[in-house]
Amino acid sequence: MINNIFPLIIASGTGILLGIIFYGGLWWTVRQSINTSHVALLFSASFLLRIAFVLLCFYLITSGDWKRLLFCLGGFYCGRLILFRFTRAEDCHAS
Repeated sequence: MINNIFPLIIASGTGILLGIIFYGGLWWTVRQSINTSHVALLFSASFLLRIAFVLLCFYLITSGDWKRLLFCLGGFYCGRLILFRFTRAEDCHAS
């Protein structure tokens, strides 16, 4: 039983980390877009790098197991919520 749960916990934790990295990269890109004249290039490159990295990690972590993929996606969503909570608090204090 414990051997079956451990990979799911790892997948969830990895999903949280990937969500924070993906949406943190988006947040960084939006903040940097103010300082560049090549906004389209910045957003395109950022998106391609973020999506390639996340999909590669999903592929490596899940190993074709749908349960690991489900837990990884759930963690990814939780990472999004965590990052939005922190970035919203920072934006509110900045104004």
